[in-house]
Amino acid sequence: MNLRTDKFGNLDNSMFLRNKKNKKKILIIKKMKKKTKYKECICLVPGNYKFQFFDSRGDGFLKPGFLKVYLDGKRKFSVNWKKDPWDTIKETLKIN
Repeated sequence: MNLRTDKFGNLDNSMFLRNKKNKKKILIIKKMKKKTKYKECICLVPGNYKFQFFDSRGDGFLKPGFLKVYLDGKRKFSVNWKKDPWDTIKETLKIN
């Protein structure tokens, strides 16, 4: 995951990654910092995972903010400041 928050990131952004089967949270960032880059890399065992990003205002990131999620080195999905609204982004990631 590669992410950059905007100047309001500390007010309204959080995210988590959890195993869909046992609901165990693997990565949690409850309160993000403003104007901050986050880069997380996690090795996952085969299974289904749920990635969820929250933006309580639903306005996304201001430029140059972005969110990119990769799986096996390939971009699974991405969101940038042009996509609006995006109060909650949910994606299922399947690891074989």
